[in-house]
Amino acid sequence: MPSVDPTITAWQTERREIGMLEFAATVIGSERFPYWELPDSSTFLGMLESDALCLLADGTLCVYDHEVADRLLCAAAPDQSSLISALSEMEAYLERCVDDDDLADDESAHTQMREKCTELIGGTDYAAFVQLFFWA
Repeated sequence: MPSVDPTITAWQTERREIGMLEFAATVIGSERFPYWELPDSSTFLGMLESDALCLLADGTLCVYDHEVADRLLCAAAPDQSSLISALSEMEAYLERCVDDDDLADDESAHTQMREKCTELIGGTDYAAFVQLFFWA
């Protein structure tokens, strides 16, 4: 299993929230994701609403669906550095939206940021994950 990137470890420790994603300690994965036992080949990183964000043995990241055992909701990122890059950009944008109602209502700006984050995270294979963070 690949080790968890120090930035993600720090986010887990502080229980950082980015949009509807909350990072949480790997050791409490079964407590936070009680629906079914995650595969041994995955490392729990946090919760995306009711679904589990996990690091896989090959270094990729995915989101497991809480409703059906072993079902992937979507691929999240090709590697941890891409995830960190895109989530950092998303977090800054979402924080600006909180302070700026016009930006929060600007669908064109959302589309641009969604496209930028999709590129940062690794391309269209991960667009479904990025889409989960944007409304409209």
